[in-house]
Amino acid sequence: MAGRVADQGGRREEILTEAARLFAAHGYETTSMNQLAAAVGVSKSLIYHYFPSKTELLYLLHHRVLTAGLAMAKAAQQHESAAERFRGIIRGHIRLVLENVDANLVLQSARDRLPEDRDREVRRLRERYWEEVCRTYEDGVAEGSLRPVPKDLAVGAILAACNWLYRWRPEGPGLSIDEVADEFETLVGKGLFLGSADRECDPARLT
Repeated sequence: MAGRVADQGGRREEILTEAARLFAAHGYETTSMNQLAAAVGVSKSLIYHYFPSKTELLYLLHHRVLTAGLAMAKAAQQHESAAERFRGIIRGHIRLVLENVDANLVLQSARDRLPEDRDREVRRLRERYWEEVCRTYEDGVAEGSLRPVPKDLAVGAILAACNWLYRWRPEGPGLSIDEVADEFETLVGKGLFLGSADRECDPARLT
């Protein structure tokens, strides 16, 4: 029984992954359930056995990425300093983007296709993630390890930049995800992570 349940879970993930690929390549609106069934190599009735509608597939793609982001942000809280927690979130966000390029393309292009109730759920997940990242950034400002700029500007700019990293990452052999994260931290993070000489700046000036 356990093996059967595991196999069913694996098939669901296979269908979701293929749906992300097709939606990203051909567009959510133009991709049919027939195309998805053919790509996975199963009947359309089996697709509907796992997913009652195409909009449910779209919602679950959002849910999968956003819940993974929340789990990653929670795991980053194990670090002692806020700066390391914030750094862990940035690196984790980069990994989520680069390991889920198709799903993230769909999240950016087809969110307005969700029904109202599912859109509310997705908004709540996005807000929870945003609040977690902002809270960690504010903790870093309070401890004097992150530069005190408005949190919406700092967090928004960094996450937006992360979300587009797949555009310039070389195809084929090239930078690993960890190497991309290292380069990104060099390019962007050094503007936020302060050395001891910079820590005379007063965080209260922005309150």
